Amino acid sequence: MLDLLENKIKLFHLQLIDKDLELKVNVDQSAFVRVDEDMIRIALRNLISNAIKFARNGTKIQLEVSRNENNRVHVLVTNRGNPIPSDLKEKLFTYQMPSTPDSRGEKGAGLGLAISAFFVRLNGGDIYLAPSEDGATAFCMELPEEVSA
Repeated sequence: MLDLLENKIKLFHLQLIDKDLELKVNVDQSAFVRVDEDMIRIALRNLISNAIKFARNGTKIQLEVSRNENNRVHVLVTNRGNPIPSDLKEKLFTYQMPSTPDSRGEKGAGLGLAISAFFVRLNGGDIYLAPSEDGATAFCMELPEEVSA
């Protein structure tokens, strides 16, 4: 899992600097996943990209990877920005999600989370808006853990 993350973090280096964002990464080194790497890289890129786009300047983005007892690896991406409106929460991972302006007023296509959800579920995982505290927004990918024989 660490290989997937390191590549993505480098990709966003300039955007993080541009918005004066700090990226904190906490990875359980023993977390290994059994997935199609290309699909999960795209999903991970979308989550990190959204976290950067919708974060308020000068805040922190957290990326955490941990294992649970159900042979699942959790990838949690948390940022601080404007809260997601209640009426959009049910549409987040669908193709009916309207494009919403980021913290600078720019709009995307509104397809990133739907594509991410499709790829994550195709790999036996799940993706959802996770409960968070202090006005943070947190997205979680749950992926099947690579279990050694």
